Amino acid sequence: MDFFKQLSQIIDGVDINLTIRKSGDELTLLLQPKAVKESSKTLIKPLSMRATPQELDEVFFSTISNPVKKATGIIASIEVFETDMENVKKVVEEKARKKRESLSNKRAAPVQTVTPKKEVTQDETQQEEEEEEQEENLAETEVKGNVNKAESKETQSSLF
Repeated sequence: MDFFKQLSQIIDGVDINLTIRKSGDELTLLLQPKAVKESSKTLIKPLSMRATPQELDEVFFSTISNPVKKATGIIASIEVFETDMENVKKVVEEKARKKRESLSNKRAAPVQTVTPKKEVTQDETQQEEEEEEQEENLAETEVKGNVNKAESKETQSSLF
């Protein structure tokens, strides 16, 4: 029997904790894929099996194969989500920094006698601010939508 060869093929890309307890003639197994972040632990449920050693020899690998693959997909989706959120945060922070710099430069500019081309109204200023806010909300909504799609695909079927 090539237990560890088969196991290494199934768990490729995910760490697992395997707990085995003997009770009488039966073994109880608890297989828990290790989550990357605390937040993903609630999405990945452990697999519990109780059977005789002979029964486990017959069904162990076929039973754990699909749940481990699903857990690997969930972990990958969470990693993508976290990367997307970090990127959105950087974009928002960069826009805020540029806006602060722009306002600071306008205040620090020397007074010059210039004929104004067009007076900016309060409505136009408010409209510009609303457009910037909509762009930021759109970026956040896109990331949340991608995560919700990934989560819904993964949670539609039972993991373990």
